[in-house]
Amino acid sequence: EDYKELFEWLKDEGYRSHDTKTCGLHFHFSRAFFGDNENSAVTKLLYLTERFWDELSIFSRRDYQSLARYAKKNDCSPTDMFRAWNKTQEHDGHYYAVNITNENTVELRMFRGTLNINTFMATLDLVNAMVHAAKEKTPLELQKMPFTDLLTTDDAKAYYASREAASKFED
Repeated sequence: EDYKELFEWLKDEGYRSHDTKTCGLHFHFSRAFFGDNENSAVTKLLYLTERFWDELSIFSRRDYQSLARYAKKNDCSPTDMFRAWNKTQEHDGHYYAVNITNENTVELRMFRGTLNINTFMATLDLVNAMVHAAKEKTPLELQKMPFTDLLTTDDAKAYYASREAASKFED
């Protein structure tokens, strides 16, 4: 309810978020959440993002050109990515779908901005499910898991279904 009131106030004040081409919805979460298994969990998060890239792209409401600019796929293996980050404490920019350049947080940044409460809550649910799956599931469980397992609420499932249907008309 608080988010809904906040979003209504922002719209009343003239904020546009999703009505622009540059506004993104980025989620940062603490590396400490993963405990002693941080590298393993982040690697699994990278895997989930790569494995479900098409589904996440639909969910993100961004076209491939925007994703390539603001939240591109990782162009190297997780091992190489960690090696580069650990060596220099930065990665080749932060414009990756999973940004690991921050010392204390990991960022998921592929989603288009929104002031729609349903879109926001569905995206928050998806990101929460991804982070928990990366922390709690084994690599084998992730390999067998369908994307729909990351849609843990009826709202997230309905939102994805509507985006999937809309994407078929956009192609």
